[in-house]
Amino acid sequence: MSQRPVVGDSGSFNCWSQSFEFPSLLLAICDTGRTGEVRFSNQEATKVVVLKEGNIVFAKSSSIDDRLGPYLLRQGKIRFEHVTELGRFVTPEKRFGAVLVENGVLKAEELVEGVLGQVRSIVASLFPWTNASFTVETKQLEKEAILLHIPLPRLIVQGVREVKSWRRVGTGIGALDAVYQTSDGIEDDVQRAKLGESEIALISEMRGPKTIAEACASLDVPDFEVCQLLWAFRALGWVTPVGQEIPGEAQDDPNFAELDAVLGTKPLS
Repeated sequence: MSQRPVVGDSGSFNCWSQSFEFPSLLLAICDTGRTGEVRFSNQEATKVVVLKEGNIVFAKSSSIDDRLGPYLLRQGKIRFEHVTELGRFVTPEKRFGAVLVENGVLKAEELVEGVLGQVRSIVASLFPWTNASFTVETKQLEKEAILLHIPLPRLIVQGVREVKSWRRVGTGIGALDAVYQTSDGIEDDVQRAKLGESEIALISEMRGPKTIAEACASLDVPDFEVCQLLWAFRALGWVTPVGQEIPGEAQDDPNFAELDAVLGTKPLS
């Protein structure tokens, strides 16, 4: 299993200057099995992940972009006039979702689906963050009508897919000529994660072992996506490097210098 940071009640992460990344930090926090809230803050917003016995069951955010109305608008579930006209009926006692149902815009089951999607979106939106402070507070949970029941590994995979930085993904997978193979004894964990076809196919292919290039060639999905998945699987401990240590900073690897020249991503001197 990949190394995870030791987590206290508070701290910070910076993916450019520390030896761990956000997926490993989140997994380490959940490994404690605590019930309460984890508050992540940076200059962009404050976002709270709610835990129950180490499982993520809810999330909330101070960002307007993460509110239910904008989320449903982005998903095409509501129209602009629903936000502008019905928003005035929202009170501390009546949330926007309830207003939508009362006015026939959404059915009750569509609201549940929308809230679950909103919560998943808030969790996933933390993964592109490159730095933040965090605090972990053990506390009794507030009563929420709608809670997530999604395996943590599935949330990790979904979150890593939101990271579009090649530097971060590349650092996560290590040297470009690294050889990986599927770890032993993960079958039950993979089955419980309820992954998609491409994720399961990659896990199966990596029983090889295979180089990253061979893994990319084995699936009919974009190579960048394969690299994202390998990073997520490495953080989860589902794949391990064979015969070599993965460097802490992949961009220092000579293979990256060659790739940077091809992609035009070599930093300016």
